[in-house]
Amino acid sequence: MLKRFLVPSDRFVLAIGNEMAVLAWIARGKVERHWAVAGDDDEGRELLAEALAERPELPLIVLVNLMEQTYRQETVPPVSILDRHRAVKRKLGLVFPAHDMKAALSLGDKPGARGEHRYLFAALPSSTELERWTKFLDEMRHPVASVVLLPVESADLAATLARASLPADTEPAGWAMLVTREQSGGLRHIVVHRGRLALTRLTPSPSDANDASEFADLVEEELSATVGYLSRIGYQPADGL
Repeated sequence: MLKRFLVPSDRFVLAIGNEMAVLAWIARGKVERHWAVAGDDDEGRELLAEALAERPELPLIVLVNLMEQTYRQETVPPVSILDRHRAVKRKLGLVFPAHDMKAALSLGDKPGARGEHRYLFAALPSSTELERWTKFLDEMRHPVASVVLLPVESADLAATLARASLPADTEPAGWAMLVTREQSGGLRHIVVHRGRLALTRLTPSPSDANDASEFADLVEEELSATVGYLSRIGYQPADGL
């Protein structure tokens, strides 16, 4: 299942996207070096393999920022704590029968429903990019500490930044959006509702060849589209964002 874990201060982080991959060597909580390569560059992957081989003792965290990610909130009926893991695993298989890579993150008890527990189910559909990097990791045999999804890991950051941007005596809106331009490819939209991941999109990143006005227009267009999707899951302009 998707779990929060203690992140070691010294580690590798490999962020994989549809266009690029970025490997960062982090020592004592700071980035010492990083390497960026195109996803389809065989020589680039060899460069990453050499960097990982230099420090085989460091754990590797794989941060997935691929476009194809599927999320669903699901509820597991009341069962004992000992049986809950089996119940979640069984329901994951029913919800995502065709996906090999899938996991669940606990969201706590469902309000007003005694014993029912909520989960965020996530899956990675098969793709050329995913298969390429899975093969790379299998061949490397470098210890992988965890495989995590960028939107899930960034949800707390979005909520924290939303609170920090307001005066101390102001109550934050229930909705917050974080938009980042990823070196691994695209603009990642992450929307949280009451601190939980509500929606995520990965849209094409404007080209550096665009002037500032064109860049802003393209970003605004995609932001408007994201807000349009939010209206389908309960967001109203009066709620604030």
